[in-house]
Amino acid sequence: MKWVIVTGGTRGIGKGISEKLIEHGYGVLAIFKEREDEALKFGNEYGFERIRIRKCDVTNPQDTGRLFQDLAIFPKNDEAIALVNNAGIYPRSSDAKDFIEMLSTNLVAPYKLIQEFAEYRRYIAINIGATGTGAVVNIGAVNGLPGRPASMPLYPASKAGLHRMCELLAAEYAREKLLHINTIVCGAVDTEMLQTNPASRQAHIDNTPTGKLTTPEEVGAVALWLISMRESNLVGAQIVLNGGKCP
Repeated sequence: MKWVIVTGGTRGIGKGISEKLIEHGYGVLAIFKEREDEALKFGNEYGFERIRIRKCDVTNPQDTGRLFQDLAIFPKNDEAIALVNNAGIYPRSSDAKDFIEMLSTNLVAPYKLIQEFAEYRRYIAINIGATGTGAVVNIGAVNGLPGRPASMPLYPASKAGLHRMCELLAAEYAREKLLHINTIVCGAVDTEMLQTNPASRQAHIDNTPTGKLTTPEEVGAVALWLISMRESNLVGAQIVLNGGKCP
């Protein structure tokens, strides 16, 4: 079976991505950090043959190191062919501690995970003869694009850094024919976080040309497509999923 690692893969956007991948025959290794009961319930819905739930702090090198060590001993016919960097946080305040935590999660962790995933792909190529290009899909944000308004500069700064970093990594790993890296740049997505603020949710709907919000399932469909296109020349792209909304 072909497996996909999805960070933050048991709720919100990540859950939508995980469900879409399972629906189309992939196994999913869904990473979570908090709300364990909810994560295990999600795993039970699909059966643990198709989804594996793993608690992992993506900012902790020991946690991620163990994750990829476990992947390296998958059965011979199983391999992880893609990584979806979805886990992210919004700062609770502009306090330096919160900003550092956010940068660690939104920017540094994806960088380290891409490196570790690349090492894993090299390892299985040598040891089990796996061939083909792996895929990395990053979940960005429209307020990290140039010229976009934002109420707080710190979160957009982290996402702008993610966008730029992945452009550069995409070229590096494409030359090696190891990974094809692309980014889905999301606007407002109809998740629990937005649903708890009805006024903000409605404002986003009113200001979106399509008159509706992006759903987690729609993000999942784009992630699925990018993974299916991993052998193509689609590399370093930023695909904006925002209902046509302009700054």
